[in-house]
Amino acid sequence: MRTFPSTSVRATRLGAVLALLLAAPAGAQPFTVDPRVSALVAQVNQGNIQNTVTVLSSFPTRRADQPEALQAKNWLVARFQALPRVTVTTETFQAGYAPNIIC
Repeated sequence: MRTFPSTSVRATRLGAVLALLLAAPAGAQPFTVDPRVSALVAQVNQGNIQNTVTVLSSFPTRRADQPEALQAKNWLVARFQALPRVTVTTETFQAGYAPNIIC
């Protein structure tokens, strides 16, 4: 079973990463925050992200030649179909050996 650092440590790491990403290079022009983006970011839920990582890592493998690949795909499709105004399509194709489904 995978363990995760405490919430306060994760929040501190997330804050540090955001600070680095949002820090403007020397001489950069100031930017305006788009309220639409802010509204989307406010909806991000750490618990949902952690749950997704936990579920996907619980599949013994996502190798394309194993049944777990189809299970992982079906789980992801169901998650996306639960989102409002999202249409999900998948394609079936035959290919040679592929080690993983990239998510």
